[in-house]
Amino acid sequence: MDETNQLPNDDKINARHQENGSSGKKWRILALLSLSIIVSYAPIIIGCLVFIEGDFVEDNVILLEFLRLLSFMLMIASVIGMWRITRIPRIPMQWLGKEKSSIILGVIALPIILITTNVILLQIFDRLGIYVNEGIARSTSPYGIALFLAQMIVAVLVTPIVEEIFWRGYIQGVLERTYNWPIAVFGQAFLFALIHMVGIAGRFRVFVLGLILGFWRCRKRTLVPLIVAHMVLNSLVFVRPLLNYFEEGTVKITHDYRKQLENLCRPVDYFTRK
Repeated sequence: MDETNQLPNDDKINARHQENGSSGKKWRILALLSLSIIVSYAPIIIGCLVFIEGDFVEDNVILLEFLRLLSFMLMIASVIGMWRITRIPRIPMQWLGKEKSSIILGVIALPIILITTNVILLQIFDRLGIYVNEGIARSTSPYGIALFLAQMIVAVLVTPIVEEIFWRGYIQGVLERTYNWPIAVFGQAFLFALIHMVGIAGRFRVFVLGLILGFWRCRKRTLVPLIVAHMVLNSLVFVRPLLNYFEEGTVKITHDYRKQLENLCRPVDYFTRK
């Protein structure tokens, strides 16, 4: 009996593509994947390198968010374009999967797993004295809170949907079709971490979280639990900065230090002049 017929539908397609795909075709697909990642993330990388210094950005948050949205549109275009160029019959983009119980379990369990792993990694980095950049661009402009809320909306609602479709649905799906599931899971997690501008420790953290998401995707064939978990994790990043913004708003300044500084910088005989 043919062993391929004993595999699930998605694994049957993977096996056929791995058997029929030549080495040259695999390298071609890998090159196209790399190109789509570079093109998709180019706006974000350029924006981070040009406008951000450390964790702060001056009056360029709006432009940075536009570049982020442009990057998301390029990701979607890459998915559509790569689908047509490689002529892969079907990339596994299932949203819900077959078992409803596993979906409900995933929506509850996966965020808990990610949060627990994230806390453990942050505690280890803290003990080692390693700073982890959260990747939030803060502005000192009068519209700082509005821009911060706009960032939060994009990061919590838009980013998880687009990135999970792009990385776990598209990148991992194509790698799984072309190679095998271990290469797909580790490959997407490595590239997902590499493309984030959050330092070495931050990239290792993203890599571990990407492995968990990729393995869940490989086993359960669903996207919804991944998107929900990604949303929850991204929202937690904004809790402390959001509280800081509200605390800063409650501080009452009773002394005009700017006026005092201006007076100190004036010549000694300034007030005696007529």
